[in-house]
Amino acid sequence: MSAPPSARTVDIEGAEQSVVPALVRSNASQLLDVVLWECHYGGKRKCHVLLSMLKAGGVRRVYQEPNGGFADSWRKTIARQEAQEANG
Repeated sequence: MSAPPSARTVDIEGAEQSVVPALVRSNASQLLDVVLWECHYGGKRKCHVLLSMLKAGGVRRVYQEPNGGFADSWRKTIARQEAQEANG
């Protein structure tokens, strides 16, 4: 039996500018299958660059936080992003 996927929520109020590169450098990002993510603008790296770093670091799926971040909003966002990926 394979291990269940590892999922984490990343809402660290701007610290993603240092945390994401550290996760990738340490290879800890390879332990994460799914990241529910909110990126704050204003750092030296753009959010799409940090997102690319997570994916290049081994994270299989990264979902962007919807407005509000509530569980129902997350479910809708995940469904919408998966449909977009399936349709190209």
